[in-house]
Amino acid sequence: MPHKLELTGVERFNEWFQSRVRNGCPFCGGRDWTVHDEMSLMSTVDEGTHRIDPSHGVPVVQITCNGCAFTASFSATRVGVIVPDPD
Repeated sequence: MPHKLELTGVERFNEWFQSRVRNGCPFCGGRDWTVHDEMSLMSTVDEGTHRIDPSHGVPVVQITCNGCAFTASFSATRVGVIVPDPD
């Protein structure tokens, strides 16, 4: 089951994004974005087997430009939307 962003998480991401966006969408220049309320997990590659490990990854928040459908992913932990596990 996908992890939903709570309203405060969406608001926190919007504040973070708006404070950093400079020129809008890199493809069309648009400034109208949709923040997806479901986080995704960007899988990592196991260093030993060199295969994708679906049990590990980086949680990301995705946004889509409403003008051209360009989609970008941002680290949910670096943005401050979620707190990483201590281990």
